[in-house]
Amino acid sequence: MTHSRRTDNMDPDLKLLTELVPPPDAPVCTDSDWQEVEKNLGVELPGDYKDFVSIYGSGSLQSFIHIVNYSDSRLSSAELISVIFSQLESYQEAGKCEEFKAFPAEGGLLPFASTDDGNYLFWKTEGKPPQWAVAAYDFTSGTIVHIPGLGMVNCLLRLVQKDNPFGDRFCNIENFTPHCTFVPWQEA
Repeated sequence: MTHSRRTDNMDPDLKLLTELVPPPDAPVCTDSDWQEVEKNLGVELPGDYKDFVSIYGSGSLQSFIHIVNYSDSRLSSAELISVIFSQLESYQEAGKCEEFKAFPAEGGLLPFASTDDGNYLFWKTEGKPPQWAVAAYDFTSGTIVHIPGLGMVNCLLRLVQKDNPFGDRFCNIENFTPHCTFVPWQEA
């Protein structure tokens, strides 16, 4: 089935991502009241993230990178953030994670994706949302790598293109074989 989403005003990186990784035919949780979501979260979210969610919905890239959809009512944002940072704090106590500031602290990390092997992608919430740096927590090394000027969609696009913006950290880009897919999370 072809995807009939309009692409005339779409960000070029998102447009290319939709060509390389076709959105699902029946995406889940794409209709978002962003004002309400952002009010509950206490922060404005980056536009490329909201555009991505409006096209792909809730799900996983290559069944490996699980995108956090803050507008999915099946998830509790506060609980999700708490669980992720509890896990990182336990890694830190075990010497497997460097120091970090958690959201909602100024410049704190706000998660937008996780992987099957314990890695996370975050925004560093410093400045205006379009300028937030992407940061990756690499479980193997216990490091957090910050990439200023890298947005969420550009990060995912580079991973799909096997150009890991985090060098040898974060994930094995061989997971992104040709014909990448986005698998929607099923309705509960």
